[in-house]
Amino acid sequence: MSNTQNNSLIGAGSSRPWWLPDSTRTDLPDGFGEQVGQDEEYKGKGSQLPFQGLLAFTLILLLAPQTLFPVLAPFRIAWIAMMVSVSSLVFTRFSAGRPIIEFSRGSIYLLLLVGWSILIIPLSYWPGGSISFLTSTYLKTVVLFFLLANVVNTLEKLTKIAWALVLIAIPLSMTTVFHFLSGVVREGERVVGYNAGLTNNPNDLALMLNLILPFCIALFLYNRGTWIKLLLAMVIGLMVTAIITTFSRAGFLALAFIFVIYIWRLRTRPERNLIPTFLILCIMALPFVPSSYYDRLSTITDINADETNSAQIRLRDTITAINYVVRHPLIGSGVGMNVLAMNESRGETWTQIHNIYLCYAVELGLPGLFLFLGFFWTCIRNSRETLKISSRYHMKKLFLISEAIMISLFVFAIEGIFHPSAYQFNFYYIAGLAVALKTVLDTELKKLERIST
Repeated sequence: MSNTQNNSLIGAGSSRPWWLPDSTRTDLPDGFGEQVGQDEEYKGKGSQLPFQGLLAFTLILLLAPQTLFPVLAPFRIAWIAMMVSVSSLVFTRFSAGRPIIEFSRGSIYLLLLVGWSILIIPLSYWPGGSISFLTSTYLKTVVLFFLLANVVNTLEKLTKIAWALVLIAIPLSMTTVFHFLSGVVREGERVVGYNAGLTNNPNDLALMLNLILPFCIALFLYNRGTWIKLLLAMVIGLMVTAIITTFSRAGFLALAFIFVIYIWRLRTRPERNLIPTFLILCIMALPFVPSSYYDRLSTITDINADETNSAQIRLRDTITAINYVVRHPLIGSGVGMNVLAMNESRGETWTQIHNIYLCYAVELGLPGLFLFLGFFWTCIRNSRETLKISSRYHMKKLFLISEAIMISLFVFAIEGIFHPSAYQFNFYYIAGLAVALKTVLDTELKKLERIST
């Protein structure tokens, strides 16, 4: 590559390569570029086993092969995949003389959040239940977050994760659409999702597909091959169809947000010629949407019109939860114990709060809510900063995937108002990728350094 080409990548007129640490450098956020000069040996062959274990765990988590093949159930394959990833990561890092975990602002917020949830266990409504919830659910989620944040350290791995999520979304979507067409419904005449923990409930399935959809759009925008682009376009259509068949109101709001934000962001890019095509396809699809779907969406603005009474119940629970937080602003019911707190406040219905923000506030008090919001904002900030820097230096693939991660975080922020899954894997998976972006960007900066030399 010529010197002129190098200058176009690293910034013409710069006497010092822009990615190297420099006290006078002001266009990189704090923390970015710190790992550029470090030994990258751990990113080679020795790091493949942790990543392969992570991919296997992702597959098992979302597709649950043990439900299709019950013979696998006794072997706890999800636990084995996670332990393989964790143990090999520890061995690889230890052998390379590197810290086992690379701490970041986001991971510190999360550790403080977990520490606070442990600290107030003695004051929990049911201390034993809180301990069981931590060990059986939340700590596993935290481990997955740290795996993602530390194992996904190159753009190649980040791209593989994106492809894995998109390919996994295909059977999730196909199964849901098939159930809808076949009349396979659950109580309340809502379609049955995919038979896995995170996707069986139609609302949970809509959330998961909405979190994955931006990755599919990112790969569609990046790839130029006609057949790959056609495949990804079909997957996008399939995912949108599956989200609609769930009849999830939160899913619709998130889906609308995804397409509005992409139309807004693409309006100044070369891909803006796709916008009219998309709008025409949406208009053509409207006659095929069941009228009952529009009836359900109407209850978003007219809660009393919901014949299932779910909207009215959730509104009453929201008011009850707010009143509980006002009465217990510092110490809540204890992690995992919001059901007991709600039972005490509004009678025994044994239902969760369908709002992740109120869930944190009820269980961990306002300190827990603020720690979660700090963690959430750090993830969004990390994706935005990576987006900004990758755009400046023409790293298109990293730019598009960073954009997808940022949009997925906002999707969860919207759907979180209506969902009870405060501690589940879905959000923390995206959050782990958001924190991993820092290391991925550092790796790409290192590549530019090598090009310049």
